[in-house]
Amino acid sequence: MPSEEIVNGARAMNNGVENQMKLSEMKRAGLLGRCKNTLLKAFLMFCYCFG
Repeated sequence: MPSEEIVNGARAMNNGVENQMKLSEMKRAGLLGRCKNTLLKAFLMFCYCFG
């Protein structure tokens, strides 16, 4: 049985990969750079619309 640290590390890595994929989708959709939104604001807007 894996230790709790390994399981939590794997979850954190998975969340990081998912967030990177969302950022890539946002770039392709043109949500970044089009306005003067902060990265956080654009990410939250993306999560609200597509999450």
